Amino acid sequence: MIGQGIGTLTRKFEQENKKVKVAEIDRGVLEGSQNYFQYKGNSVEIGDGTEILKERTDKKDVIVLDAYNKTYQIPFHLIS
Repeated sequence: MIGQGIGTLTRKFEQENKKVKVAEIDRGVLEGSQNYFQYKGNSVEIGDGTEILKERTDKKDVIVLDAYNKTYQIPFHLIS
């Protein structure tokens, strides 16, 4: 997944024992999900989603994109 948010979807995948990796560019978003929404998992990697996807060569079944720039648009480099 690209984008952690409050961690609801990540938590759901983890509870169902699904292998999930989340790229979150903003450490503050992860900290907020931990401090205010009780996200306790360890599936989040801090960094740019496109770079993390390039580095990982393992097969992916699904890529979920939930990343926004200034809260109203998907960053261009993620859709190009």
